[in-house]
Amino acid sequence: MPALRERYRLVEEIGHGGFSTVYKAEDSRLSGRLVAIKEIKNRFVQESEREQANIAFEREAYLLAGLVHPNLPRIYDAFIDREHDIRYLVMEYLAGETLEDYLARQPRQRLALEEVLAIVLQLCEVLQYLHLHQPPIIFRDVKPANIMIDQRNGHVWLIDFGIARRYRPGQAHDTVALGSPGYAAPEQYGREQSTPQVDIYGLGATLHHLLSGYDPSESPMRFRSLQAGEVSRELDLLIQQMVALDPSHRPRSMGEVQMRLKQLAALTRNQGGKQQQEQPQFEGSEFFLPGRTAQGQIQLHGREEQQELSSRGKKRRLLVAGLAAALLAGGGAFYLFSRHQNSAPAFHPKAAPSPTLKAIHPISDPLTIYTGHRYAVTTLAWSPDSLLVASGAADATIQVWEALTGKMVSTYDQGAVQKLVWTRDGRYLISASGQGPILVRDVQQQQLVMTHNINYVLSNALAVSPDGRLVASGGGNQYGNAVIEIWERATGRVRTTIQYPRGVGDLSWSPDGKSLASTAKEKINVWDVATGVMRTSFPATSEPTNGGAAVWAVSWSPDGKWIASTTNLGELVTWSVADKQLNMIDSTVPRLPASLAWSPDSRYLAAGMLLTGATAALQIWSLAGQKLYTYPAYPAPTGEFLPVAWSPDGKYLVVGLENGKVIVWQAPHARSRVSIPRPSAQRPSGTSSVSA
Repeated sequence: MPALRERYRLVEEIGHGGFSTVYKAEDSRLSGRLVAIKEIKNRFVQESEREQANIAFEREAYLLAGLVHPNLPRIYDAFIDREHDIRYLVMEYLAGETLEDYLARQPRQRLALEEVLAIVLQLCEVLQYLHLHQPPIIFRDVKPANIMIDQRNGHVWLIDFGIARRYRPGQAHDTVALGSPGYAAPEQYGREQSTPQVDIYGLGATLHHLLSGYDPSESPMRFRSLQAGEVSRELDLLIQQMVALDPSHRPRSMGEVQMRLKQLAALTRNQGGKQQQEQPQFEGSEFFLPGRTAQGQIQLHGREEQQELSSRGKKRRLLVAGLAAALLAGGGAFYLFSRHQNSAPAFHPKAAPSPTLKAIHPISDPLTIYTGHRYAVTTLAWSPDSLLVASGAADATIQVWEALTGKMVSTYDQGAVQKLVWTRDGRYLISASGQGPILVRDVQQQQLVMTHNINYVLSNALAVSPDGRLVASGGGNQYGNAVIEIWERATGRVRTTIQYPRGVGDLSWSPDGKSLASTAKEKINVWDVATGVMRTSFPATSEPTNGGAAVWAVSWSPDGKWIASTTNLGELVTWSVADKQLNMIDSTVPRLPASLAWSPDSRYLAAGMLLTGATAALQIWSLAGQKLYTYPAYPAPTGEFLPVAWSPDGKYLVVGLENGKVIVWQAPHARSRVSIPRPSAQRPSGTSSVSA
């Protein structure tokens, strides 16, 4: 047989299913590198239908070729033989066997608990990666036959040698049953579009199969209870929730499933990973229907109220992405969808503070008013060259744009974004949302290079070391205690874990990279990065508050001499790192948004302040406590967000607003034709504002 494209020589057939056959092949242009080639055949009656499928195939092939994850095979090439109406997909060749074949060789066709948890945790990670991709991808056919395993080390890949998706020429949209009997969720047989809950169901069915040896295809949507032997009540409950008939009764995300499985895996390790000799005899066990107890009562799984897929009241609507998404995954595994906001985030208005500050005339008009976001801007980060701004918002997007023109450079999707940090070399942008995971993107290559999953609820606690090699992230665990992880940016390996009572709200790295400052309710803790040992701590305020104070934001000065913080009591303070002396900057504002920014020379602080009349303004302070400048006021009906960032070259300030706009200002201390305004009795009174 001649080589395909005069490049790929087919060696042998290694799998087939439906309309597709997979071959082992050699790539002659790359010294005979082994690849896997999927051959996909479809028959179309009309030429227009064939051409539509070809266009969709090419578009989606190159989209999927950008997927990079250790548990996914790489896609190298895609092409179409138009003469014979055949589509080819060239992928990484994997040495191993399907989990289905591996399972069949085991005693009683089931695996030990510890091995099952190791496999399923890998699947959680890759499925979470697909769900967070932009546009998001739903696999839709999770089952042992679509999982490859390297039995030498237990590494798994999500693949597809399974059934083909049925394409119906002339059909307005796809509502056919997709997936495999027993593993397919009930909604895959109806008119509903697929959501991430479909993959949670398939993974739950797979998890049940691996532990029990019971093939769910023999009795679809009916799963025996496993609460016996080595399967704990907690794990059995999780499986029941995952395979609930009602999607709203399943875990909200793959990240939630992963977090709960990690906790169960830790308990298994602590117990020595012992497996019970006597396994439960499933033949005599009672069936349970997913979502109901054995007594037939509806089980809400501890949830009084089911929530939307996304926080802040956002809803997601699924879109059919064309034939090729199904073709590429062997006929129905991958499914692309996009988020759609049906309503604005739910905010809770708060009473405006009493009038204490007044804005003065600006030194110039705004340099840029960026309008790319629909909802409140929550976080901002400058590129090291001060040319680009990255902004995250409650509209579940990260947008990178030119600071002085507002021109969009790139956009990413990641839930309700809470914190962005940019490495100093300008290459990596790190982002986090409350439930995780934390994502590392290569801005130059426009690729997601790391997905770091967390088992705590993240706040604004995200920081990157000065050399860009380490990332610190933190939040609160299920017991309300603080958890801080220091991990490698390139690999995700956790080097240090720090835990202490109560949650952590913010993190800031020392300029020398040796210490990490964290908020801890009424104080600021400073940790040794290498050991996780506390070096020192600073109180939240100058006076005892009997538990009433809480540090909102913390920021280490670029010269390393000062630590600045804001509190819920309206204090903006700096602490001298050397002698722990307090320097009160301001204590007149009833409430401060949790955002601070130092000037690059460490001489000034920028902070967002709430004013009267449900407005807020950006203010500049000296370390001596002198308020040097107040920028025009902006609408701030809730006071929830006013992120601030100072450009690395010191020339610009950027501030995010609740209405989704971002304002770029000239920094008042930058060299320009305008000098810094000084307090004066002749200064105009009143509050000026910007129409933003």
